[in-house]
Amino acid sequence: MDRNCDGLLNFRELAAALGMTCTADMTQRLKLLYTLHLPPLLSSAEIESPTRSENGTEVATDAADFFNSMEQSVSSLESVAPHIEENCLMRDPDDRSYAYSREQSWEVRSMGSLRSMVESRDSRLDLKSVPKMDQPHFIMLWKTIYDLFQAQPEDQETFHAIATIGTLLLQLGDVGKRFYLEREESADSLLAAAAAHSAGLRPDTPSSTDQQSPDRNGNPGVGLDPHWSITVEQFLATVLTGQPIAEFFSHNTSLSEGITRLRGRRFNRLNSLSDTSFTKMGNGNKGT
Repeated sequence: MDRNCDGLLNFRELAAALGMTCTADMTQRLKLLYTLHLPPLLSSAEIESPTRSENGTEVATDAADFFNSMEQSVSSLESVAPHIEENCLMRDPDDRSYAYSREQSWEVRSMGSLRSMVESRDSRLDLKSVPKMDQPHFIMLWKTIYDLFQAQPEDQETFHAIATIGTLLLQLGDVGKRFYLEREESADSLLAAAAAHSAGLRPDTPSSTDQQSPDRNGNPGVGLDPHWSITVEQFLATVLTGQPIAEFFSHNTSLSEGITRLRGRRFNRLNSLSDTSFTKMGNGNKGT
């Protein structure tokens, strides 16, 4: 939110942060929740932190693990901060193209352009700029959703919807993983056939099969490690099919009513203090 990179939040930036987090748009709320669970905003150290049992005691045997994870989390953010500061010095803070600069890594862009990414409205191009989410971060995201609903009255339909949608998103990630595997296997077979043809060999000869073809990035032939992932479009489209979840994130709270009640309580308190002061003064005058 520090658009001018001065290390402080001015009133305009604070108002923008409140507007982003208190938006009444259900889609914007979900997109913000999704973005906040992407790295480096949610670091690996936080995901791997010690779990807790039902009674709240830590399962970890040594408190040093906790401090080590905190140090890793801080160091990961500190490694990104110099790049953000350098980028702020080189570029105009009002330049909106900064938010979508392809020259920056996702770590830098996520820290520097969270506001622009979340505030973008219903544009497929803007959604495409949001990175995919891997499985560990998705699990943390879904735990957050469970925690949000734990504060609500127990409703079997709601928790059934959460479990169903979570399972569906896991299946979508598995489908994408299988598609990635099939695509890579097809590409590798074509590369192997082309290499064998250029060498004057048959594709099934030992000399051509002994060597593994490079991957798409040109790395030496190694076992593929495809990543499970979902996109923000898949997340939004799937979550919005659950009526209880959609109603929860579309619920609006009237701030004006709360502010009016707060003002009323303060006014009544000030009046009561004033009455008490006048009463004490009156009693003092009678005594003299």
